[in-house]
Amino acid sequence: ARGGRCLIGDEMGLGKTVQIAAYLAVLHHSGVLQNMHVQNASLGVAAPTDGGGILIVAPATLVMQWRSELNLWYPPLRVCIMHQVDEQERKEAIRVASSQRGVLITSYETMRIASDDLLEASWVMMVLDEGQKIRNPNASITLAAKRFSTPHRIILSGSPIQNNLQELWSLFDFICPGRLGTLPVFMEEFAHPIEQGNLVGANQARVATAYECALALRELTQPCVLRRTKAECMDVLQLPHKQEQVLFCHLTPEQYQVYIDFLQTEQVRRAMTAGRDRKNVGAVFFSISVLRKLCNHPDLLLLNADKELQPPDMWSFERSGKMKVLAEIMKLWRNEGHRALIFVQTIQMLEVIQAWMNEMCYAHLRIDGKTPVKRRLKLIEEFNANTDYFAMVLTTRVGGVGLNIIGANRVVIFDPDWNPMTDVQARERAWRIGQTRDVAVYRLVLTGSIEEKVYQRQVYKHFLSQKILSDPRQRQFFKWNDMADLFSMPPMPPKFDPQAMVELRDKYKSLFKKFDRANGADEMTAGDVETTEIMQAISDLPTTSEHQLSKEAVQEHNAILQTLFDSNGIKAAFNHDKVEQPLLDRKIVRDGASLIAQRALAALQKSSRERANHAINEPTWTGREGTAGAVLKQEAKVKREPGIAAREAPAISTAERLSEASGVSSSD
Repeated sequence: ARGGRCLIGDEMGLGKTVQIAAYLAVLHHSGVLQNMHVQNASLGVAAPTDGGGILIVAPATLVMQWRSELNLWYPPLRVCIMHQVDEQERKEAIRVASSQRGVLITSYETMRIASDDLLEASWVMMVLDEGQKIRNPNASITLAAKRFSTPHRIILSGSPIQNNLQELWSLFDFICPGRLGTLPVFMEEFAHPIEQGNLVGANQARVATAYECALALRELTQPCVLRRTKAECMDVLQLPHKQEQVLFCHLTPEQYQVYIDFLQTEQVRRAMTAGRDRKNVGAVFFSISVLRKLCNHPDLLLLNADKELQPPDMWSFERSGKMKVLAEIMKLWRNEGHRALIFVQTIQMLEVIQAWMNEMCYAHLRIDGKTPVKRRLKLIEEFNANTDYFAMVLTTRVGGVGLNIIGANRVVIFDPDWNPMTDVQARERAWRIGQTRDVAVYRLVLTGSIEEKVYQRQVYKHFLSQKILSDPRQRQFFKWNDMADLFSMPPMPPKFDPQAMVELRDKYKSLFKKFDRANGADEMTAGDVETTEIMQAISDLPTTSEHQLSKEAVQEHNAILQTLFDSNGIKAAFNHDKVEQPLLDRKIVRDGASLIAQRALAALQKSSRERANHAINEPTWTGREGTAGAVLKQEAKVKREPGIAAREAPAISTAERLSEASGVSSSD
């Protein structure tokens, strides 16, 4: 990377924290750190100075872990923590770190709150751990991070693209402001053509344009990205094998009845028209929230209901399809001597699972957003060291980022996240350096439900990420589905008896109004067919070496599946490992598309030059926030096709355009 600016995008568990610790140790021991130039926001210029520290921003859960790692690998470096409530203590930590070429570690939220105090100090380097936290270009945390004038900037992120290419732009705009132009230009010239070419049914011209634009974007970003996967490092790491399976679980009869009844409500009808009527967006969020609660446990809807509506066996695992599967899995794992991590999205469901584990006398620990930051690392160390604990239950967004929980070798993702990388981050807590046993990961998805639609979108987002970070020739897999697809009817579960559900339906009348008796047809829905076709296409792929399991692991997995099939717990199982292998489509038509990509680069080059006229600590124009590189009002009114620059650029080579647009020569 040029000028100490880069994105370290190594896969989770490859030691990004240790890499930074070693890097800082080299800079300090060699004297380079002490002689670095610093740029103060108030001065606006780089100049030698005796002060200037290193600012590391990390999720709150990882603040103490960062201090431990830096103290372990290089004790001479002064390390301060800024996570205090007291304002004077925060200011003192800033003063000490910045004046002594030390390290100040803080959380993203504290950085946002205390940004004015931090900007008053001098910093020679800024490191964002789990840098995907600034993926929203208009968020206050993102804008706060981009106000620093620090010339040396590093992002650590094992998942730099999580949902869309706008997020990649936001990360690159921090490490290399202007490298990808302003956000409106980037979206028009690159993001939209790439995303449109990925859709099933896109014509050959769009597919070819998407390929060329993805190729050009990869060339633009590659000089500043260091990304290695575990597969590439297996010879060095000697990690044990990992398998990841998706278990498509049946709804229980109770879940199915309540689910289809809710689909008949007025709220869902309004939600299905949200694409045509934006005032119904609230109905969409409400409906999705209800359905996702139903997928976890139908009793979640009765949490605040009248006591007479609540069943005497409230929270029974028998009423939740996924909890029935979890119960079978945990029983087998306990007998085999395995230890498990269970990730859930909400505290409500975490407490339901925890109550069930208490009933089963499963010794366990818990981490969620309410767990004090200082306590989290101690809990993890206790779990890793004490094999008496069978399991740890964690909320995905708190416990799934950056933690080393190698005491467990089994992982359950209880409910999928819209963001695929949130689930990936969670599963990597166990499969990382230091793990000595084979790791098995099980994702639980209710078949035909909204969870299956979420999983479909996860796979699409993964391929979008692969197109830029790995190989632009990724296959087309998905089409954009309308809102109605989210609210389609799930298949009827085994042994469903409508007559037995009369009393249950009466219970939910106060919650669900204006619905008719549903006619559940035992047929494969359109969404079911789509998932089956996708999974079949991926299942035909070979399995890579790091996922080749031992005979014992295969036997254990087969035993679990047989138990679940015998109990009607699951409908199907799918090897998720194959989703993450490159799926190349060589049928790429490139005629004419290269010219469009060249013109897109020219437009980006122009936008980059406009951005270069502004200071590094001035946030780039996003269309809503920032000012650097913003187009004049009269220029903004001119509508043009993607790939056509506002003024025709001279015909120069792709390499020259890339060099000029990025400020990095081809030899760098």
